[in-house]
Formats: sequence, structure tokens, C-alpha cells
Amino acid sequence: MFVGRREEIAAVQHELAAGRNVVLVGRYGIGRTALVRQVAARVGAGRRFVFLDFASTPAAMCRSIHEELFPARGRARRAVPRSFRATRSLLLRDAPATSRPPVLVLDGIARLTAPKLDLMHALAKTGRFGFVAVAEAFLPPRDLLRVRTALFPNVLLRLGPLGRRESEEFFAEASKRFGLGWTAQHLRLLASTRHGYPLAMAETVARDLRRAGRRS
Repeated sequence: MFVGRREEIAAVQHELAAGRNVVLVGRYGIGRTALVRQVAARVGAGRRFVFLDFASTPAAMCRSIHEELFPARGRARRAVPRSFRATRSLLLRDAPATSRPPVLVLDGIARLTAPKLDLMHALAKTGRFGFVAVAEAFLPPRDLLRVRTALFPNVLLRLGPLGRRESEEFFAEASKRFGLGWTAQHLRLLASTRHGYPLAMAETVARDLRRAGRRS
């Protein structure tokens, strides 16, 4: 369930449409990846979003990109190589040139290594991809600067807690969807005590559903 973040969603959509990349920074559970998924849903089939686990190896990320963009068709597809250099070369050669390039979502940037930085540089240099980099709040400033340099041009968006109104909207929607029967006073109480932190808010809903013997 997702509510709020209207301004942030609009900002990400605007920057990507203008040909600029986006670097999202925020603490774990603040809703960074969920925000990008909302953007992808709103953009629709007109532009591909490829979500990548940045904790995986550069070679694994290259294979994931290639498999997402060039799905197997019967038995004619040749195997994607396993080594990083060979996989990267194949991806750079086959990268599509379109007016609405696919968006690579680098999810969970917590540590930056030389090979991963090299991969970002190589992919960005082609001009055939858009990027959303989802960075952890504890990523050292020097590494954050390296990410931004590799993905230039870009904008930096720091994702904070939801506002009180958005928090109440979240709990009201949950109460309606799952039949929790929360009163307006209880909605205000939940919004004030969860401090706009989406992970804590989702855990609150899950806890009350467990108490009621139901699943979210």
C-alpha cells in the first residue's frame, strides 16, 4: 500500500523526462524503492524500469539488465557470459538507442567499489540509459559524490518522513482496506506516534492484522 509522496513522485518523473538522472538518499525503510516503483507504475509500459540489487556483483547486474531488456525467445537466445568484462561488453553493444531509454534503478547503494563505479561510468557514458540511484543515508559523502559524478547530470533528492496528513491518509486507507475500524482519533494518534516513518507504519498495520488473525 502506498500513499502520499506526490511532490517527490512528480519530481522524479520530471527529472527523468528531462533526461536527468536521480539520486535518492534516505534511511532504510523510508520508502525510497517504493517511491521509484510508483513512478514506474505511473510511467507505464512506455518506459522500462529495471530494478537492480546493488549488493550483487557487477557481472550479475549486467546479466540482470541484459535478461530484462532482451528476454529469451524460444531456443534462439545465446547464453549470457558469466565474466564481468564479457557481460559488460555484450550489454554495451546491445544497449538500445531510443528516445525513452530504459531506467536502471541501482537499489541499495551502501558501499561503492571500483568495479561498480566503473560499471556506472560505462553505462552512463553510452547515453542509452536513465538512472535512479537509491543510496543509503550512511553512504560516505565522498562515495555519494562519486555516484553523482558517474551519473551526471543528476539531481539529489533526500527522502524524509511522511507529513502528518499523509500519515493519517496511510492509516485511514489501511483501516478501510482491511476493515480495522480505526476511529479518527486513533488515526491521529497513530500518525503522531509513528513519526511519518513508513516502515514503522506498515509494521503497525501488520501487527493489528495479526492480532485480528488476518494477513495483510
